[in-house]
Amino acid sequence: MLAFGLEPEICEHAGTYCRWMVPSTAFFCHSDLQSQFMNCIQITMGPFVASTFAIVFHALFLYVLVSKLGLGVAGVALAFLFSSAASLFFLLAYQKYLVPKHHAMHKIISMQNTSDIFRKKELFS
Repeated sequence: MLAFGLEPEICEHAGTYCRWMVPSTAFFCHSDLQSQFMNCIQITMGPFVASTFAIVFHALFLYVLVSKLGLGVAGVALAFLFSSAASLFFLLAYQKYLVPKHHAMHKIISMQNTSDIFRKKELFS
């Protein structure tokens, strides 16, 4: 970034942000995959509520980490990490406890753990 003529202070803040932001990609990617999976099988309320909670948690974490604790750029990245983790955990809890047990999603998930190809035809019946 210095080669493009940016100020060293900006480059330092960008490096700090990237260092703290990289771990959050695991939570964000898994949460996004979970949301897309649930949307594909027409469970839309869970991802909607999870993203709403993530926005609220992100705002609260930003306020605490940046304003109250004074973490600056690292606080912004940590707030995204915590809100992504909260979204993922909400989606997993929603999937486990709030989706009706007769829904096709439970058949799909239970079939992922078995290697019996003949049982997988139950999904399409």
